[in-house]
Amino acid sequence: MTNLSDMFKRRRRAFTMSLARCHGFTLIELMIVVAIIGILLMIAVPTYQNFMFRARRVEGKNLLQQIAAAEERYYTNNNKYTADMSAAGLGVSTVAATVTSPKGYYQLGVVLANGSLSYTFSAVPLGGQSGDLCGNLTLTNTGVKGPTAAAANGNGTCL
Repeated sequence: MTNLSDMFKRRRRAFTMSLARCHGFTLIELMIVVAIIGILLMIAVPTYQNFMFRARRVEGKNLLQQIAAAEERYYTNNNKYTADMSAAGLGVSTVAATVTSPKGYYQLGVVLANGSLSYTFSAVPLGGQSGDLCGNLTLTNTGVKGPTAAAANGNGTCL
């Protein structure tokens, strides 16, 4: 009888020891998880970058609208447009070539034509925004808006 009970005790001990050794993951399980995470990142990172381009593009559009409003106020008083942003009433004492958007993603470009009776503003992307497929955003005195690239691309609608 003791041999039988000893045998059960040994088997129970061996079974409990084998359960104690079964903690953790195998290498193949870890590699499958790494592959799944890699696939998710391949999809998520470009989508996030495109979203950020679209979100920062609003800053360029706002810069153009703000400059256009200031220029129209200046035109009302002087019957011509100006490239001097301090004269336009923007509160900056600088020429247009150095005006940047509040977060620094766009820089203003001004082209006056017809003896300062018409203008074309362009918001040139800088830094992290320079990879945007829309390129420069433009606005004219007649209200025509446009990008220098295609109007719709992987980064969303440019206008």
